[in-house]
Amino acid sequence: MDRPSYAAEQRRLERGPNLMVIVEVLSDSSEADGRGQKWARHRRISSRRDYVLVS
Repeated sequence: MDRPSYAAEQRRLERGPNLMVIVEVLSDSSEADGRGQKWARHRRISSRRDYVLVS
């Protein structure tokens, strides 16, 4: 089974009900994106209350 693209998954999350906490585990190679572009996208999720980065 193919995994959905990141953009498709992001659209699904933005529409999802009651998404309150996002926990993202960062690797050395993904840390800059997680703290930059992904954070900017996650900020737009209106139901989000917390965003946890684990590195």
